[in-house]
Amino acid sequence: MKLTCRTTSVRYCVRGAVLTMMCILSFGSSHAQLSGTKTIGGGGDYGSFNAAAAALMSEGVSGAVTFNVMNGTYNEQVLIGSIPGASETNTITFQSQSGNRADVTLAFAPPADTNNYVVHLFGARYVTFQNMTLDASGGTQYGNVVKFDGDADYDRIINNAIVGVSTSLNSETLVPVYASDDSSDYTIISGNTVTNGSIGVAMFRTNPDAFSAGIQVSDNVFTNQSTKGISLSYHNGAIIRGNSISTSVTTVFVGIDVTRCDSTLEILANKITIPDGGFGINMYTCNGSAGYPGLVANNFVTSLHGNSTGVWASNCTYQNIYYNSVNITNESFEGQALLVDGTAANVNIVNNIFANSGTGYSVSIYSPASTEIASSDYNNLYTNGLRVASWEGLDVADLAALQLASGRDAHSIAVEPLFASTTNLHLYSAQNDSQGTPLAAVTRDIDGDFRDPQRPDIGADEFALVRVSLNQGWNMVSVPLVVPDFHTSTLFPATPTSVFAYLAGSYSAQSILANRLGYWVKYNGPAVVTMTGDPISPDTIQCTLGWNLIGSITWPVPASHITTIPGGLIASPFYEYNISYQAADTIRPGKAYWVKLLAPGTLILSASADNQPAHRPQAVREIGLPPLPPESKMK
Repeated sequence: MKLTCRTTSVRYCVRGAVLTMMCILSFGSSHAQLSGTKTIGGGGDYGSFNAAAAALMSEGVSGAVTFNVMNGTYNEQVLIGSIPGASETNTITFQSQSGNRADVTLAFAPPADTNNYVVHLFGARYVTFQNMTLDASGGTQYGNVVKFDGDADYDRIINNAIVGVSTSLNSETLVPVYASDDSSDYTIISGNTVTNGSIGVAMFRTNPDAFSAGIQVSDNVFTNQSTKGISLSYHNGAIIRGNSISTSVTTVFVGIDVTRCDSTLEILANKITIPDGGFGINMYTCNGSAGYPGLVANNFVTSLHGNSTGVWASNCTYQNIYYNSVNITNESFEGQALLVDGTAANVNIVNNIFANSGTGYSVSIYSPASTEIASSDYNNLYTNGLRVASWEGLDVADLAALQLASGRDAHSIAVEPLFASTTNLHLYSAQNDSQGTPLAAVTRDIDGDFRDPQRPDIGADEFALVRVSLNQGWNMVSVPLVVPDFHTSTLFPATPTSVFAYLAGSYSAQSILANRLGYWVKYNGPAVVTMTGDPISPDTIQCTLGWNLIGSITWPVPASHITTIPGGLIASPFYEYNISYQAADTIRPGKAYWVKLLAPGTLILSASADNQPAHRPQAVREIGLPPLPPESKMK
């Protein structure tokens, strides 16, 4: 068969050749369709990826098919076209037999644009590659690792190590995960490590009348790309969530770049570090609607050097920018944590930390700002420079002047956020605690912790601040947060004695404390101890037969809400200590409590009343009091 190419485009010549090969395969076999589990490797059902792919395209599938790949390195490139019978239930999976991505390597060094791929999904649907290493690092000018083409939809690239060519160039031929012009509907790229290349993931369309839908790029680690981490254009309902993006290549770099990504775009909980100038999140002409707005929330963005912008929304409409933490540390006079410009409209900016510890702006809002910004409030707008903002092209010196000029940010603050580090934007200081306003669209933070339903924190990290009042003498205390340092010398520095836990029926001194347990601590006078960290709610506590000294969670818990598994184990009131024992009706953060159980079991502490009645405590049976403070153990 002679193939004649009547176009000057190499890409469409290649397409014609691929389609011809697929036709030959589909008409050349009368084998039964595939289903079940197969193996690839020496002595397996198929000796190579290509042999398995040929069988799929020629024979089709009648059920779900899984190809378990034996350990080893496979030096080949594989093209998978349309598979007869593939569907939502008749899926095709290629995976390492061991489940370890390091045990199977599929490697190829693409020599030219005509075969620039390691895996090419050309019209293939419902295909998954997972738990393998896909490697094109041996290439030079060409380094696409996974390529989507020919309307390849519903495919998944999961938990792989994807290795591209190390480069400083900006070239589409060097993108590890790549699609151009054709749809890639409902593609999932998740849990991978993507190393090198010009752009980590680039899924492009150029036709303004033809959008892809439902792509998810989530929980990946992008390292050492030369120009961008993630780049999407012309997508509806795209989700970019939980990715870590950093590079050591010192060029202008964009962490996440989205163009014409419309209709409920979500950019959530990503961690981005820009080394030498560029943009953390760049949004261009992304349009939501009143009923389907975009959401940019819970992201960490750090820029270390050069002229940088943390979040840039240009010509965007109906976008909600909520709960982000941006830290610009460079000395550029023109850098800013947030930039909104162009013909933007209906942009909401709430509960963010936009910090510029250099000399640039916290935020820059260009004309006409009155129509661009629907609302802006409860933000921390901090700069170490002389201008907190640029508003409609005019420099604004401080927050009060910005409030006057804009009529917005009435409840915002302007204080140094004191992040855990330059790139770790978790918070362990009081400045942003409980300074936000509840937003129904965001109920968890970047770590998955619940937001305070009444007084959430500003920024991507919902942390908690608990002040524990201590009396002179003995106090029963606990650690109701996940704190950065659990040493007793950090949490209770002024105690003249050891801190004691009640374990296995006796007291023992503790140098490192833990959540869930209660402790005794002695002070020479009244004091207040402040703890900051990530919240805990709800929680379970494993208890033994008899008396247990238990800790607390971040929010008060009515004693009547506490349940047990199995039910009916509680044999006493919950006792607190204030010079003497008293029954407590509420478990309060930072305090500890005695409770006696009839048998070993689990206590469930929840601030919610939605507990199963069968697990509620039975009538109290115990009339004795708990053990006395640990006087005999005191140093």
